[in-house]
Amino acid sequence: MILNLLFLFVANSPYAASNFEDLNGIERVVEYVADEHGYRADIKTNEPGTESQNPANVVLHASPVVVDAPKAYAAPRPLYQAPRYAAPAYPKY
Repeated sequence: MILNLLFLFVANSPYAASNFEDLNGIERVVEYVADEHGYRADIKTNEPGTESQNPANVVLHASPVVVDAPKAYAAPRPLYQAPRYAAPAYPKY
């Protein structure tokens, strides 16, 4: 679920920004420029699995949050025992 999503565009400007935040505290802020020198982005995030790398004119500032492993639960036990019936016996003639 998205908690906050913001886009900022200025008319006739090469600058723009976007901000994303969800209920788990994951946040991504992207500020970018597209002009005669090309596309350049500056990304700040705390998304798990990200590292601070700078590929293709993109500056990435990563500070991932630690995500706990999900709890292991035992298989549920039945709430009742189903009744067991003996097979019917018929007389033999």
